[in-house]
Amino acid sequence: DLLTQKGDELILLRTIQRNLARTTEALTSCQPVLDQYSKLQEQMKNKRFYPALKSLEQLEHTLLPRVSQYSFAKVMHARIPKLRESIKMASRAELTDFLELARDKSELIGKLAMEQTRQRSNIKLPPEFHLEHFAAEDLDKSVQDIVDFSPVYRC
Repeated sequence: DLLTQKGDELILLRTIQRNLARTTEALTSCQPVLDQYSKLQEQMKNKRFYPALKSLEQLEHTLLPRVSQYSFAKVMHARIPKLRESIKMASRAELTDFLELARDKSELIGKLAMEQTRQRSNIKLPPEFHLEHFAAEDLDKSVQDIVDFSPVYRC
């Protein structure tokens, strides 16, 4: 009777031990996927679109196939096209904003370049290139001060 009871306890403990080992193995295999997804979310939040696309590609082709038996991996895999489209739309919007700003400031940038060239070369410019109608604080700025190039650098 005592021997049977101890045998049953041993079987139960072995089952618990096996379940713990399987659980640890499952969590260990899922951890890189969750880390990569977290990294992807952080990159998107920080508007680092090219690295986000690279992270998404690694997630899709390398990490998710390793854990495809889990339901969360299926959900993540189904979200990949939406994430890719979200990155595409956000980067397009940022690029469009940058190009619009550059276009809006192009006249000032061109005239500043002409003025700086005139000052360095002692060339007399025609009146249409004079900078009187621009604000004085704009005349002391560089192109980088006038146009924010950070969207280009973030790629």
